[in-house]
Amino acid sequence: MLPVITALLITAGALAGTAAAQSFAEATRTDHPAVQTVLKSEEVIGAETVKRAYINFGTNEFAFVVPAGFRLDALTSGKIALVKEDYTCSISLVFKDTPAATSPSLRADTLRQTLLDRFPGAKIEEEFSRSAANHSGPAFDLHVPNGAGGVQYARVVCIPFNAGIIEFTLLASTNQISTSQYAFDSILLTFCSNEEGELVVRSLSTES
Repeated sequence: MLPVITALLITAGALAGTAAAQSFAEATRTDHPAVQTVLKSEEVIGAETVKRAYINFGTNEFAFVVPAGFRLDALTSGKIALVKEDYTCSISLVFKDTPAATSPSLRADTLRQTLLDRFPGAKIEEEFSRSAANHSGPAFDLHVPNGAGGVQYARVVCIPFNAGIIEFTLLASTNQISTSQYAFDSILLTFCSNEEGELVVRSLSTES
């Protein structure tokens, strides 16, 4: 069992790195705004302390709740990566400062081909849309080869903001689809920005 888990971990890291490199090569530009992230422990719900990631991307500010059982694994120019403690799931956010209104990358046909090129041998299972912070964009569910003779589950969501396009990518073991989707959706649901003024974070303790 351990070799399979190790293979999943290695593949997840490789796919996440390839995804960031291929879809957002502009992140290496010298004029690309750096992504600065701070992790804060905030309100306590029951026995759990809520942790939020606060992100600065140029003059833009974002925040989201880090799912329980996940840790920040990588902070690079233009990218944030989170990994589940048992290594069965990884979630990345990649920031691209291309104006969304002029970017062809949000077209379904363009994005579909980009994903198939990024994940050779992948099969797109479903196309739909997802929302975050009052914005919505195209989303795809895929099964992708995991490098160990099996497949992994992937979900990719591209959402346009005034700051540019943010790509949310989930990679998970196929026996962890439901739990990984729940963690992924919790990021989208708690994602907020300062587009309409000061960044306002809603406390989970006030929600019924």
